[in-house]
Amino acid sequence: MPICFQSRRSLLLVAAIAAATFVGVARPAGGQGTPRPESNLQQKNMQQRQMTPEEMRAYEQAAWKANQATAQANKIQAPRLPQGFPLPQDEQQYVEQLLDYWQKTSDQVKQYKCDFQRYEYDTGSVNIRDPKTNQLYAFQQAAGQIRFSAPDKARFETTQMYQFAGPPKTNGGPADYKPVEGNSIWGRSIHECWVCTGQAVYDFDFDKKRSYETKIPPKMQGNVVESPLPFLFGAKKNEVMERYWVRYIPKYDTKPNGEQVLIENEYWLDVYPKRIEDARMYSKIELVLSADDFMPRAIHMYSPNYNPKKNNYSSRYFLFENRKVNGRWLSLKDGLGYFIKPTLPFGWKTIEIERGSAQSASAPSPGVKPR
Repeated sequence: MPICFQSRRSLLLVAAIAAATFVGVARPAGGQGTPRPESNLQQKNMQQRQMTPEEMRAYEQAAWKANQATAQANKIQAPRLPQGFPLPQDEQQYVEQLLDYWQKTSDQVKQYKCDFQRYEYDTGSVNIRDPKTNQLYAFQQAAGQIRFSAPDKARFETTQMYQFAGPPKTNGGPADYKPVEGNSIWGRSIHECWVCTGQAVYDFDFDKKRSYETKIPPKMQGNVVESPLPFLFGAKKNEVMERYWVRYIPKYDTKPNGEQVLIENEYWLDVYPKRIEDARMYSKIELVLSADDFMPRAIHMYSPNYNPKKNNYSSRYFLFENRKVNGRWLSLKDGLGYFIKPTLPFGWKTIEIERGSAQSASAPSPGVKPR
């Protein structure tokens, strides 16, 4: 669901620099099985942790207090400790098991490709719900493709976009969405495009015919440090725990007889930002991991102003489909120019942006306008 925060460029160049990001990958052959929700939360055959649970809880408390002190000194509202944190020891151990396994399997990714569907919600734009499901209609829908090549090349491209045009015309029918005309460039229609070559990040503003280039310092090269999405390109367990509060949320299906049955093919994680720069971009993230391949199946990002009590449902939802990991065909396609600086059409300008500059946080963004 959407993010109606400032601008997408602010999200790219502020949150992405700060956010730990990662892609889960296929389970290693003959490797350790996926930790199941019903397993013993205190099993001792997991990978050895760098911190004991007691040390991590103490570290989290100290980091939270330091963050509060920094915020107070700068007169900034720091993220609050979410309700229910710190977690009970057994729940904390299980979260660490999941993150351990995710890191272990995600380290094996060489190439990754998926299609995505994006749904943007904002009651200030569309405040109409499906009468059957009570689901808020998205004010905008988009489709595109994501590609990744280890360790530091990535591409995000939105090729189809639809705008809400009205509620269903018939009882029980679909809502009316009209296609948004894209920009014909590089032989196809594109609405948004973002490319990381390993040495620089390029973000394209099709309305103003500009390419924003952000150089990656040599010491930060070798990993995807910029991304339109948190939790997508590589990360380490300790980095995640340092930057976020993470909680496992069991989900249940209801059988016809009313019995509640645990969903075993997905892992749902609630993720809350600890740092001010992340909290400015989103208040919470719901992350859904597929138990089959341990890759993100969906990411739901809630805006900082999300508040159902005030009828503010501003959020952005991504659904990842047709996920493909490694393989010879993907390796061959990676050499076809997906991760190089794209040639700009006549009349376009390249604007170099210094990392951390005021311009990087305020430059215009393609596709999603400030609200």
